[in-house]
Amino acid sequence: MDTWILAATSSLIDFVRKEMEAYRLYTVIPRLVKFIEQLTNWYVRFNRKRLKGSGGEQDCRAALCTLFEVLITITKAMSPFTPFLTEYFYQNLRKILPPEQREDSIHYTMFPAVLKEAMNPEIEAAVAGMQAVIQLGRQARDRKAIPIKFPLTGLTVIHKDPKFLKSVISLQSYIKQELNVRELVTTHDDTCVVTSAKPDFQALGKRLRKDLGKVQKAIKELTHEQIKQLETQGKIELEGHTIAAEELRVTREFKGDPTKQEAAWDESVIIVLDLEVDEKLKQEGTAREVINRVQRLRKKAGIHPTDPIEVFYQADEKLSAVIQDQKDFITNGIGVRFTPVSKKQPNTTLITEEAVEVVGQHMKLYLARLAVNFDDQSLKAKCPDATFVEDLKTYVLSRDYFGLLKSFEASNGKLKVNLNDKVIELELGKDVLTN
Repeated sequence: MDTWILAATSSLIDFVRKEMEAYRLYTVIPRLVKFIEQLTNWYVRFNRKRLKGSGGEQDCRAALCTLFEVLITITKAMSPFTPFLTEYFYQNLRKILPPEQREDSIHYTMFPAVLKEAMNPEIEAAVAGMQAVIQLGRQARDRKAIPIKFPLTGLTVIHKDPKFLKSVISLQSYIKQELNVRELVTTHDDTCVVTSAKPDFQALGKRLRKDLGKVQKAIKELTHEQIKQLETQGKIELEGHTIAAEELRVTREFKGDPTKQEAAWDESVIIVLDLEVDEKLKQEGTAREVINRVQRLRKKAGIHPTDPIEVFYQADEKLSAVIQDQKDFITNGIGVRFTPVSKKQPNTTLITEEAVEVVGQHMKLYLARLAVNFDDQSLKAKCPDATFVEDLKTYVLSRDYFGLLKSFEASNGKLKVNLNDKVIELELGKDVLTN
């Protein structure tokens, strides 16, 4: 994705330079707007976790550097058309530039040059194919009213070009993630979609007159390949007449079982979604709905993703069984512990609670602050001095929650504290308790 967005940026600069030199300024703005859509809805969206550091520091830096390079380049490219907006952008972006490259205004900078080494038509074509498949998959889901959160078994991509199918396979992880399907299959066999053509009688009748009957019969007998040739070339020879594509009405019909599959297509590619799901996929769909409800409540309560919280739940037996089966998936999805409310400590501080509905079943969610508790008897056995114990508690509570846990983990669950000229070793789970 980094290689693609840098290649797309170079292609954009090349296009803008050529069009502005030819004074075709009316073609530039639509291309700039389209590029911004590609950057935000595809690159940033697909790399959100990388940009937040999920792949490690080095990968995060690579993604951030790539994004910055694209942003500074596109800002310069847009500056002749949106001078004030890009000036605002630049005044923020320039802070990251090396001092010797910081101009006082974006309008003091040179228009970007084309980076030939970054251009890569093959990867641009591959990502364009991936985008086409994803958009068709979304259309198919929308027609069946199946939300993206609900996982499906498989997706079949049909195309005659082996190069196109190879590029789809190379990018299948993005496609499967975006369309939430388990398997992706590619094939050349497009017989599941029947293509037929009918004449536009109003257009052909006046021109062909008495030959209309013969041509109509020939049109009816056109093969799938001939119709594709017509669409590619824009015309076809029939019974001694040249028939233009606009004089025919081409229709396509999916021949699969509509209760088990849903197809979508454009001029070049066909996709077929497998609608059959097993119990495991149903459970995962339910788990995704649970994650969605937790994240909504989090946002509603104004809780930042990095804020230390714990989530408790109360649900009926059926939903609780699904949650237990999908517990790891849900925990990874929300990034914090997800625990039955029955295990909530009495002194837990609740932030908010809400009754929600998940696939027709009721449950209650509780958001609570993560807190540190103490076993007073254990601490008293280690140090009878009540004043020192209270000072010790104050010290521990002043520590950052996650920093404290890391300190314990680094010392195999033990932490030595030097306080008021006394040294005491605390044990996690014995002296210090966390919820």
